[in-house]
Amino acid sequence: MAKVKNPLNSVQAAGSAGGVTYARNHYGQYARTWFSPVQPDSASQLSWRAAMTQANAWYQDPATVTPANISRWYEFSKNYTWTNQFGNQIYLNAKEWFIKQNVWRAIASLAPVVSPPPSPSLDWFPSITIYWDTAGIYCDCFPVPTNDQFVYCRKAGPVSHTRNFCPNTIAFAGILNSTTGSPILLVDALDIDTDPHNWFVIIRIIDNEGKSSSKIYYKIYTIGSAPTAILELSSTNGINNDNASTVFRNQSTIFIFDQ
Repeated sequence: MAKVKNPLNSVQAAGSAGGVTYARNHYGQYARTWFSPVQPDSASQLSWRAAMTQANAWYQDPATVTPANISRWYEFSKNYTWTNQFGNQIYLNAKEWFIKQNVWRAIASLAPVVSPPPSPSLDWFPSITIYWDTAGIYCDCFPVPTNDQFVYCRKAGPVSHTRNFCPNTIAFAGILNSTTGSPILLVDALDIDTDPHNWFVIIRIIDNEGKSSSKIYYKIYTIGSAPTAILELSSTNGINNDNASTVFRNQSTIFIFDQ
C-alpha cells in the first residue's frame, strides 16, 4: 500500500488507502478505486527498475562516489529546490539528487556523473520534430546530440483517433544520441494501417550531465497512405492543402502533433 501524503480528502492528498487512490492530473485532484498497475513486468518497467538499482549501487559504492563527492551533493541539495507534481518547491536530499540525475545515464548505459552540476538547469535543449512518412514515424532533433547528450523516446498506440489523452501502456521507442544520429525511427510503417489512429510519443531531453527535461508529449494522427515527401516549411512554399502527398515538418493537414 502506498503512503498517503497530506490529509485524506484534502486538495493535495496523494497515495492509496482503503482501496482508494488519491492523485491529481492537469485538471486537478481526484480519487478513484485502486487497481493493479498496468503491465507491472513490462520490458519498459523492468528496464526502469534496473536503472534505479544501478544508480543506487553507484551512490552506495565509495569507490565510485567518494565521501567528498557526497559532501558536494549535500551542499548542492541545500542550494536548489525541485518542483514536484503538485507544483510545490521542495528540497531533495543528496542521494535523491544523485539518483534523479544518474538514472538516465544508467538507462543509456553511460558512466555515472559523480559530482553535482553547477546548477540543475539543462544546458542543451534541441528543437524536436516528430513526423510521419512512408517508412514510419520518426523523431528528429537539431542540433544533433554530441558526447553524452540524448533524447529518450517512448510511445503508445495505435489508439482511437478520438482519444486525446496518452494511455497508461507505454513502450520504449528509442534513444537518439550521437551514435544513432538523427532522425530515429519510432514506429515502423508496417505497424501503421490506413484507418484513422492517434499515436502518442513521450520524450525527455537529457544533457551531458544527466539532467532531464520534463516529459514532452506529442500526438500524431495517421490515416490513409503515408506522405511521400518530407519538405522543410519556408516562406515560399507555405502549407499545400491541395497536395495530399506533401507533409511539412512543422505543421500539416496530414498529421498533427501537440506539445
